Amino acid sequence: MECVVCHGKGCDLCDHGSVIESGCPQKEVGPVVSTLTMIDMAEKGHLPVTGGVLDQSQWFVEAYKFYTADIATIKAEA
Repeated sequence: MECVVCHGKGCDLCDHGSVIESGCPQKEVGPVVSTLTMIDMAEKGHLPVTGGVLDQSQWFVEAYKFYTADIATIKAEA
């Protein structure tokens, strides 16, 4: 499949723009699915830890920013 880091151009993390999955894909995407579930809940007003935005884990804040930017790009291209 196409490398998501370089978008098929080739980088240090892939083989000429492609990545070959040699293990169970579920093992690789499990953490992503979990994060997307938490983002979905946050969009509905249910944050993953006690408190408001200032009380969120840094990884979640970064994941949320990445996700919302990606969704905005997809909607703009459509």
